[in-house]
Amino acid sequence: MDEKKQISSEETEGSPRPEEKQTSIDSGEPEGQKQTSIDSGETEGKKALPEKAGRGSRRKARKEKGGSFVRGIFTGALATLLILALVLGISVYSAGKGDSAVNPASYAKLMALEKIIKRYYYQDVDKDAMEKGMYKGIMEAMGDPYTEYYTAREYEDLMASMTGSFVGIGVSMTKTEDGKIKVVTVYDKSPASEAGMVSGDIIEKVGDQSTADLSLEDIVAKVRGQADSRVELTLRRADGSEETLSVARRRIEIPSVSHRMAADGIGYVRIDQFSENTLKEYLAAMDDLKKQGMKGVIFDVRNNPGGMVTSVTDILNHILPEGTSVYMVDKEGKRTDYHTDGKDELKMPIAVLISKDSASAAEIFAGAIRDYHKGTLIGQTTFGKGIVQQTMRLADGSAVKITVSSYYTPNGESIHKKGIQPDVSMEDSDTKSTDTGTYDILKDNEVGRAIELLQDQLK
Repeated sequence: MDEKKQISSEETEGSPRPEEKQTSIDSGEPEGQKQTSIDSGETEGKKALPEKAGRGSRRKARKEKGGSFVRGIFTGALATLLILALVLGISVYSAGKGDSAVNPASYAKLMALEKIIKRYYYQDVDKDAMEKGMYKGIMEAMGDPYTEYYTAREYEDLMASMTGSFVGIGVSMTKTEDGKIKVVTVYDKSPASEAGMVSGDIIEKVGDQSTADLSLEDIVAKVRGQADSRVELTLRRADGSEETLSVARRRIEIPSVSHRMAADGIGYVRIDQFSENTLKEYLAAMDDLKKQGMKGVIFDVRNNPGGMVTSVTDILNHILPEGTSVYMVDKEGKRTDYHTDGKDELKMPIAVLISKDSASAAEIFAGAIRDYHKGTLIGQTTFGKGIVQQTMRLADGSAVKITVSSYYTPNGESIHKKGIQPDVSMEDSDTKSTDTGTYDILKDNEVGRAIELLQDQLK
C-alpha cells in the first residue's frame, strides 16, 4: 500500500493543506490507497489553503445553501412532522436504530424532512446542495473541525494543493476565529503579488459576493478558475482602508523551499509547507548553501500550516541522530513510530523560527529538533495541532477526511491545543512577511537574533 501521511492544513488551493493514505471505498468497503493527514491546513490547522485554504480554514461554519440539511432542524419540528403524518401520510418511527446512525428510522426521517422542504420551503430546492449538506452534516456532527466531507471537485483541489501546482492567483488563505478570510501568504512573482496583495489582507468580497457566509473551500473555488481569466477581490487592508483589485489567474508553480546565505557562514532555509516535492527541494537548497560555505543554518517554518507526515519525517532523517522523530497513537492504543537512521545527521548549529501559525507538520519538525537538542527555537508559541487525519476517497470521486490518531514528539509530549514554546521568545517582526517581494531578510528581527545566536556558537 502506497502510504503518504500528511498533516495539513491550504489558495493552496494552502493552508490546510495533508498526511495521507488514499482509499477507494465502494459500498463501504475500502480498496486501494488511504491518505493519512495531520492537516490543511488547511496551520486552516489552520489548512492555510491555496487559493490555498488553511487549517483554520477547514472547519466549522459551512453555511452554504442546504449545508444545514442534517444539522439544522426546523423550530417546531415535532409539530411539522405531526402535520406530515396527517396530511401526507408519512410514518416516522424509531424502531431498529441499534448503534448505527444510518438505519430505517433515520432514513424515514430524512425522507420526511425532504418532503417538508419540497412542499413548504418558499423557494425552489437544489437537490445536489441538499445531498452535499447531508454528507457534510454527518461529518460535522463529530464536532471536530478537521473531520469533513469533500465533493469530488473539492478533493481534486485538495490534492492539487499538495503538489504545488494549480491555476489561481498565488495566495494561501485561512478563516479566522471571527469568520474573516485572511491572506496568509502571497507567493513571490504571482498575479496576487503583482496586483499588490500582501499577507494580512482580509478578503471581504469575491466579485460581488460577500465572503461572510461562505466556507473557505467555496471561497477558494471562486478565487480559482480558468487560466488567463480574472477575478475581482474586495480587500480590507491592515490600515482599515478598502480596496478592490482585479487579479489575473494563471498556472501557479509554488516551490515549498527557498534559501539564501543570510550572513557570513549562516544559511537560511524557508519551508512554506511539507508537500510531495519538499524533500527534493530541501536537499538541493542545503547542497547549494554548503557549497557557499554554510557553517550554521536557520530553518524558517513561520506560518507553515503543515503538510505530509512522510515529507517532514524524511527531512528530519537528514537532520536528527538515530531514533524516533514522531509517533502516533490511535483510539485502540496502537502506536506507529517514524524513525531516523542517523546516517545523514546534520552536524552544525541550528536555529528554527516558529510562529503562532506554525502548525501540524511544522510542529513535528520543531518538536523533534527541540527534543533532540539539535537547535534553538525562536519566535512565538506554535498553533497546537497534535492530531492526525486520514483521507479516504469514495467510489464516486468524493472523499472524507477523519481524525484517526494523536501524535507525540520524541519525548512523548502531546502538543495538541498547547503548541510548542520557543527557547527565545520574540514578537513578530514588522517585515516578517517572507512571502512578499518587499521582504528584507536583513530587517527581520527574528532572523537577526538567529544569526547572532549561531555566530556565537561558531566562535
